[in-house]
Amino acid sequence: MKNCLLITIVFGCLCAAGQDIRSQARDSLSGKSYGYFHGRYDMEPQDRKLVLAYTSAHLAKARREGNHAEMIIAYGNRLHASARELQPVYADSMIWAATRTHDPRTLGGAYLTKGMVLYSRKQYNRALDYYMMANDQIEDSGDRYLIHKVQYNIALIKYYLGDYGESADILKQCIAYFDGEQEDAYLQSLHFLGLCYSGMGDFSSSVKTNAFAIQEEFRLKNMDLHYCFLHSEGVNHYFLGNYDKSIASLQKALPDLIASGDFANESVAYFYMAKSYLAQEKTTQALPYLYKVDSLYGRYDYLRPDMREAYEILIRYFKQRGDVERKAAYAEKLQSVDAMLLRNYKYLAGRMYRQYNVRVLLRENQTSKATLVQRNGHILKLGVLSAVLVLGVVYFWRKYRKTREMYLQNFDLLMEQRRLPIKPEPVEAIGTKELEISAEIVEGVLKRLARFE
Repeated sequence: MKNCLLITIVFGCLCAAGQDIRSQARDSLSGKSYGYFHGRYDMEPQDRKLVLAYTSAHLAKARREGNHAEMIIAYGNRLHASARELQPVYADSMIWAATRTHDPRTLGGAYLTKGMVLYSRKQYNRALDYYMMANDQIEDSGDRYLIHKVQYNIALIKYYLGDYGESADILKQCIAYFDGEQEDAYLQSLHFLGLCYSGMGDFSSSVKTNAFAIQEEFRLKNMDLHYCFLHSEGVNHYFLGNYDKSIASLQKALPDLIASGDFANESVAYFYMAKSYLAQEKTTQALPYLYKVDSLYGRYDYLRPDMREAYEILIRYFKQRGDVERKAAYAEKLQSVDAMLLRNYKYLAGRMYRQYNVRVLLRENQTSKATLVQRNGHILKLGVLSAVLVLGVVYFWRKYRKTREMYLQNFDLLMEQRRLPIKPEPVEAIGTKELEISAEIVEGVLKRLARFE
């Protein structure tokens, strides 16, 4: 009894001490500036516990002051530091705070974040809904970074739909913008461009894109996506008939795929490893990887359209072995896969066409009309200017002719006058009277002349 009482007292003291420490920690951060919190997020992004502590104090300060813009920053950092299941909650909180800023750019950024959270869960239908809402808010904002970020995410949906050419066109624009602006987005865009080339069957361009991207990784000293390029190369090697290289590349990529929670590409790796073994008639080695594809589909309700073949292979295998029960089970799963793919594809394709492709076409049409109006305006201005010039030339030509005729008339009159006989004016004769000069003056002048000589 005494021992129980002692344990209770000690436990109570520890809890009180813990609460006191947390209270002191909150108090020590309560007076910090927003700039302090921003700096801490940059310095310690990997320490989740510290980030959560900072975001708690940051949020408390922002709520006290009614600063919704700072709430969004705090919720965003809390989202990245939180467990996967809590991320949608904090994304919703960002949207709640953003609506109160009455700033379209801020609200668009919050919608984009929610869409990215849903996309990471392969909930493409809901992700596209938020991308469209983000696009509505951002497309006229002039914020080139956010505009290209939305376009990048729309390109990923187009890739999933199999619109590889359109996706590649968007990604090339993103690559041109993100180069020198944002390393991660730049490398991610290169990665998906390589995947688009693979989807189009242009494996040569895909290999070149991946090789260039790996060079850029080393140049930028940013190897965070290296496993993604290994994964892409593994798939390319399969289609190029390099089955052992395919298996080796995919095996190298798998640990990072699993650690990052990228179940979609993990499933792709298993599928193409199985295909590489089957191409070498190694069915026994292939089967475990096909089972893993099935397991991930059962857990996440996700499968890429090209990977439905995994179930066709399993159905044929168990049919050949006479295992009717397992053949029927996989046939039923294949029906489920087809229903899921059809449902997602119809929704995504319809929404993409109605709300994005049509809008792009309308914008291009408006641009064409504006160009035509501008060109017509230039033509009209040129026509008016030409008319003014013609009238001016006519006016000055007529004036010139009139002036010329006047000068010619005056010239003819002058010439006519010159042809008349000239009568000399009478000249008055100068008299020859003698000058009245005294003899003394004459004698003085003569003497001076003599001296001069």
